[in-house]
Amino acid sequence: LSPNSDGRLIRLNVPPLSTERRKQLVSRVKEFAEESRISIRNIRRDANKHADQSQKDKILSEDDCETCKESTQELTKKYEGKVNTLASTKENEIMNE
Repeated sequence: LSPNSDGRLIRLNVPPLSTERRKQLVSRVKEFAEESRISIRNIRRDANKHADQSQKDKILSEDDCETCKESTQELTKKYEGKVNTLASTKENEIMNE
């Protein structure tokens, strides 16, 4: 990048991305997506532990605990799907520009 100044504006000419750089960016997107999926699964694990503890403490019944775990699993699938969709969209955007 080399800046050009005309007195009022500074212009930066950004060269187009090379194929190698695009592949690096795509791999970074995949890393971020995997980190997001891991975070979502960790939250699910914590929620399930909390539900089990609530059942042991007689706050929730067994049926309520199972319902809680099922709804947590549904949310996990929903947000993992969103992460997957966003990651694939961004990969296509990077490779096709």
